[in-house]
Amino acid sequence: MAKSDLFGIVDKFDQQKVVLAGDIMLDVSEKGKLRKVSPEDACFVISNPKIEYYLGGAGNVFANILSLGGDSYLCGVIGDDQSGKELMKVLSMRYKSSFPNQGIAVVPERKTTVKRRSYLDGGHYIRQMIRSDFEDTNEISNGVAYFIISSLEANFEKNPVSVVAISDYDKGFLTKEFVSELLQFAKRRKAKIIVDPKPLSGGNKKLRKFVDCYGFKPNLEEAEAISSIKYNGKNLNDIGRKCLDILEPEGFVIITCGKEGMHIFNAKSDVVDHVPGKEVEVSDITGAGDTVLGALSLSLSAGASLIDAATIANLAAAQKVKKRGTATVSREELVDLILKS
Repeated sequence: MAKSDLFGIVDKFDQQKVVLAGDIMLDVSEKGKLRKVSPEDACFVISNPKIEYYLGGAGNVFANILSLGGDSYLCGVIGDDQSGKELMKVLSMRYKSSFPNQGIAVVPERKTTVKRRSYLDGGHYIRQMIRSDFEDTNEISNGVAYFIISSLEANFEKNPVSVVAISDYDKGFLTKEFVSELLQFAKRRKAKIIVDPKPLSGGNKKLRKFVDCYGFKPNLEEAEAISSIKYNGKNLNDIGRKCLDILEPEGFVIITCGKEGMHIFNAKSDVVDHVPGKEVEVSDITGAGDTVLGALSLSLSAGASLIDAATIANLAAAQKVKKRGTATVSREELVDLILKS
């Protein structure tokens, strides 16, 4: 692919509106310097940690889409609690979208999903010490699902959409009923649905609701779980073909393999394309898959070929892993990476 083609795709990002549905989280980062080792239980004591809030899960995909220059309508649920209020504050203050009202339902008595990470700042290094998860994985009611779909329909009565992205973290939002309604919404608009699946709990039965979607982008661990085939260094094609058989996409399965790049399995061809990884100094892989989904969705929405879209997403992921914690990649960083590739 020519660099001019990639630049042309990224140049169209500001014209794209991606519908994004998934499990929204609040990421909390606590970072401080070591004061002492506590005699109570030989544990570290971090002095006056700096606390920062970020959008996590599907929220991080949303943040990446906006950072890359696109726009997105985010569908999900949060609880009527302090963490939910903090999440909405981050959303309203830090991210500007053309949609004044996102498709987020506040559900009473539901707990907002929170991932809290504690970091030790050693000056020349930063080490994550522990992560605490607070979550509610109960499935949403049909009433909540229909409320969000109705909001989505109203916002896209006149706005065109060509890609619907699904960010699945298996937290109870993506019910069979909601996904069915979302698929109908996409089909009426001839939009492609791209899924980042989470098969690690509940097995492949939970993935049947996504059959007939356009494309899937599991990482290697998730692809192993979907296919029930353990990767041995030589059998990636077997894993990919099995994923195609199980997921039945109209378009593709892309397996992301970190520094080894991406392998593209086409539903209508036996050819397997490979996008080589980039050698970079990895600081933190947290949220790399979210960056890939955001960049891939924007690229396909802009009319990119699958190989070009995967190439752009691969470059975006390489930039993200240089950054610690929940981080985004800017359009300017992506353009610079294409220039240097």
